[in-house]
Amino acid sequence: NPMAGNTNAFTFGQWESNGQSASVLLSNSPARDNWHTMLDQLATFFLELQSDGVSVIFRPYHEGNGNWFWWGINQTDVCATRGAGLTTASNVYAQIYQQTVDYIQSKGVNNVLWGFSPNFKWDQWACYVDDGYPGANYVDVNGYDIYYGVSQQNLSGSLGVYENYTRFTSKNKPMGIFEFGAIPASGDGWNSKTWARSEEHTSELQ
Repeated sequence: NPMAGNTNAFTFGQWESNGQSASVLLSNSPARDNWHTMLDQLATFFLELQSDGVSVIFRPYHEGNGNWFWWGINQTDVCATRGAGLTTASNVYAQIYQQTVDYIQSKGVNNVLWGFSPNFKWDQWACYVDDGYPGANYVDVNGYDIYYGVSQQNLSGSLGVYENYTRFTSKNKPMGIFEFGAIPASGDGWNSKTWARSEEHTSELQ
């Protein structure tokens, strides 16, 4: 987390870190310097892969329409009201994504396909999958993270509600599922046994 000065991404509810909004990355600040240092490290890694002829799909700031990472749009439940707060948070997220692409490409990186990877919208209060979308020029492939179930029925149901599918098909980009798995009905913790059996259902998901 560049605002907190550490590398721990999973800081639950930390859209504001050390009293700072993620928007601080968009102007000259110590947090922005930390952020650029992290991006320099990424660019160096990508250039090493590039020299070996390796291309990658990179999905920065994944699940950005949630509230569990510092870059998350919905830290203050702005998606529930669909008002000015959401517009501001979405714009900040989009600009951070765009500047990440521009900065890394400015280092000579050309072997990265950029993935936009929100969490699927699971209820009426959650953000839509394309809230914060950075624009066609900054995305090569769209994909979902869906932790709801591993059966065809659960997967189809997740994609079929709240415009999860249609909001991506309208972007005219390749689509995929970047993460998927099962959570118990209680929502309390991961269902590791079902997760381990997920390979049994692979044919259902193809």
